[in-house]
Amino acid sequence: MQATANLPTIWNLSLRGSSSKVHIVNPRHRKSHALHCLRSEGHEEFDNSQKSLGQSSITKEAKHKDIWNLFREAQKNIMILNKQRLAAVDELEQLKKDKEELLERINQLEAESQIVIKKDKSSLFWELLLRIDSMVINGLVNIEEASSMRKLVKEHEANISVFPLDVLQQGDAEILAELRRFTNKGKRNGLHVIHICTEMAPLVSVGPLASYITGLSCALQEEGYMVEVILPKYSTLDLDEIEGLREIEADAYSYFDGQLHANRIWNGVVSGIGVTLIQPVYYSSMFSRDKVYGYQDDFDRFAYFSRASLDYIAKSGKQPDVLHIHNWQTAIVGPLFWDVFVNQGLEGTRILLTCQDFDKGLVPPEKLELCGLDPAELHRLDRLQDNTNPHFVNILKGGVVYSNKVVIMSSSHSSIPGLEPTLAIHKDKLFFAPFGMDNSMEKDLCCDLHRKTEIMTKVGQRDSPAKEEAPPATKKRFLTPGRFVTILCIINLINYVDRGVIASNGVNGSSKVCDAKGVCSAETGIQGEFNLTNFEDGLLSSAFMVGLLVASPIFAGLSKRFNPFKLIGVGLTVWTIAVIGCGFSYNFWMIAVFRMFVGVGEASFISLAAPYIDDSAPVARKNFWLGLFYMCIPAGVALGYVFGGYIGNHLGWRWAFYIEAIAMAVFVILSFCIKPPQQLKGFADKDSKKPSTSIETVAPTDAEASQIKTKTPKSKNLVVLFGKDLKALFSEKVFIVNVLGYITYNFVIGAYSYWGPKAGFGIYKMKNADMIFGGLTIICGIIGTLGGSYVLDRINATLSNTFKLLAASTLLGAAFCFTAFLMKNMYAFIALFAVGEILIFAPQAPVNFVCLHCVRPNLRPLSMASSTVLIHILGDVPSSPLYGKMQDHLKNWRKSTLIITSILFLAAIIWGIGIFMNSVDRSNEVSEDDEVEEDKLESKTENSTLA
Repeated sequence: MQATANLPTIWNLSLRGSSSKVHIVNPRHRKSHALHCLRSEGHEEFDNSQKSLGQSSITKEAKHKDIWNLFREAQKNIMILNKQRLAAVDELEQLKKDKEELLERINQLEAESQIVIKKDKSSLFWELLLRIDSMVINGLVNIEEASSMRKLVKEHEANISVFPLDVLQQGDAEILAELRRFTNKGKRNGLHVIHICTEMAPLVSVGPLASYITGLSCALQEEGYMVEVILPKYSTLDLDEIEGLREIEADAYSYFDGQLHANRIWNGVVSGIGVTLIQPVYYSSMFSRDKVYGYQDDFDRFAYFSRASLDYIAKSGKQPDVLHIHNWQTAIVGPLFWDVFVNQGLEGTRILLTCQDFDKGLVPPEKLELCGLDPAELHRLDRLQDNTNPHFVNILKGGVVYSNKVVIMSSSHSSIPGLEPTLAIHKDKLFFAPFGMDNSMEKDLCCDLHRKTEIMTKVGQRDSPAKEEAPPATKKRFLTPGRFVTILCIINLINYVDRGVIASNGVNGSSKVCDAKGVCSAETGIQGEFNLTNFEDGLLSSAFMVGLLVASPIFAGLSKRFNPFKLIGVGLTVWTIAVIGCGFSYNFWMIAVFRMFVGVGEASFISLAAPYIDDSAPVARKNFWLGLFYMCIPAGVALGYVFGGYIGNHLGWRWAFYIEAIAMAVFVILSFCIKPPQQLKGFADKDSKKPSTSIETVAPTDAEASQIKTKTPKSKNLVVLFGKDLKALFSEKVFIVNVLGYITYNFVIGAYSYWGPKAGFGIYKMKNADMIFGGLTIICGIIGTLGGSYVLDRINATLSNTFKLLAASTLLGAAFCFTAFLMKNMYAFIALFAVGEILIFAPQAPVNFVCLHCVRPNLRPLSMASSTVLIHILGDVPSSPLYGKMQDHLKNWRKSTLIITSILFLAAIIWGIGIFMNSVDRSNEVSEDDEVEEDKLESKTENSTLA
């Protein structure tokens, strides 16, 4: 038992299937086996528990992960929902905001609609008129159509409410279309009054002038007048008071200090009154200041504004009955109007000056040049020279002298201190009104004053203010501008008849020509009698150009010292004597000398006649009148062909010259007996003992007469001044290009005019070459010259448009003439050459229009003289002998004529260059008087001598 007990006992448990067996071994083994079993069992249980725990942990972790994923997903969904909620809130806020803005816009539109509905007739009336101004400035309508529209609106004011109000919110083109459909019902009678002033309530107010302007304008409109106001656009203006304020898109230019400057134009309505605001572009600081008055450059500022106002009125085509100016600030309008603007469609306008402020506006005389006035003409005691300070000009005095009526408003003065002598002279135009009178009295007085001005307008008074004092029995002048221009045209015709006569076969003739059989033709005319070669014959035709070369500049210079029209008479006298001498000539040299003096006689006429026509012609027909004058060139040459051929064959070539002289003698006498209806612009009246002016006054008082200085004759520096004028003329690039084209053009015309009949006879064996060429030239010349001037008037006669016409007509004319001379058939030649001549003669008036308008008025005679000298000395003077020399060499009339015709293409190219140049019409500029410059030169000389 003991041994058994000591044996290890081993428990061996095994599970096999469904049975189990227990093996008992040594006790020691059983003990160790038991321990082993316990350990094994414990390990198994631990492993099992560990496994169960691991599996549980994995399950929980998976569940935790799933929960976390769900949480994250939910959080994302919540964030998305939150964003959507915020977006919905923002969208809702935006919808509310849009709703509020829409309601606000609806209210605004309703308010604007109510404003438009509540607009009175005056506001609508002025909005239409000011939009018409905008149409003119922008080029939608011309001045004539604008005047018709203004008249229509003025007559229609009583029924203005029928005009569609919504159209006023649209562009100028829509308003223009509606105006053209506007019916003519209610009519308005009354004057058109424009205030040019510096204040207007409630826009800008410094003194009593502001309320006076507004009150008077409203009162006059109640009387049936049409009243508008032009103001500077101050930076301090209360623009909220202006209804329908709008800017005209195009700039309006005005003259100041030698140049043209752009202005911005604004239109609107204040208290039912049309208002125009002028804002300088270059001189923008003039009215961008804290105060209205009180600056050292006040004269410059208000002179600029006054000139810009008149330039705007003229450009927009307005034709007011009354220009109402106020105090010295706009008193300069009076001299500007009568010296510069009265002939720019404003012949029926009158000037009314109101003086509330007795400040005189004293400035040095040279300041007048800034706005285009001539100090030498106005710095005189009977004009603007101050009565107490003779070295200054008095602007307020100028307003008194140059106004038709003057109102002096003062409660304590019955005159203007310092202007007593002037007011005594002009007492018939004065009205006195106290400051303290009530509105009704003021309205009655001013309305009565305007009615008096209306009477002057209705009776057709067109002269300057003082001429209303002329005796009623004064007879109407016989020499009207139309008759005067007719006389000039006839003189020009006779001049060019002489050109045709010397070229005609009947007078010029031909030398003896023998054929192969020895049969010789008879010698005829000048060439046959004096046995001249073609080259000598060509020199004879051009001999008078030597006289032109020398005399033209001389006559142009003398026109500043002597009466220009009397100089024409002197020149015509020389011409007549020289033509008679041609008839008495007995050799080549004698007739050549007399032909030179014929050129001397023509020099005075060609330099001065065109400027007279340019000044006398109406603005709308200026080119047509010039066309009539230059039509006499082809007509005269053609008539000379016919006249010379007939007289030479029947009475002999000498009688052609005698008859010419007799015809011209009549006009020589007339030139010394008549006075032109208008003084040449830019020149003083040299026959008058007192300097010329645009107005006449009654005799000055003894006090004034004693102060008037009479100038004694002085030796003048003519050469220096002439040199200065030449330098100024040839610094004009437009003039240079125009004359270069003219030289080339005239080179061909000169050859045509002299050799045409002979070339026609030589190429086509024309039996009556003089008659055929004469007939073609007179018919085509008249059609071409008048047609060219008519087209230029129709396309708006700017310098750029003129160059377009010159280039196009010359190019086409050259093509037709070149083709004509290629034709073998005489009738085909005549047809093509006729068309070519019409086109070639079209530039006659336009080319001279450029010469007159590309320079200042006082340079026009020199411009005409210089262009004439150059086109002859470089054009037809060499062309005739060169053509003759070429024909002597080629002995082929067709080739010679084709070569000379091709030069016309070069003329077209040169004039084409002028299209692209920056050209400005300077015909209305006013330069410093030459006598003032001479005085300065003499003063320098005297000072040098004293030194």
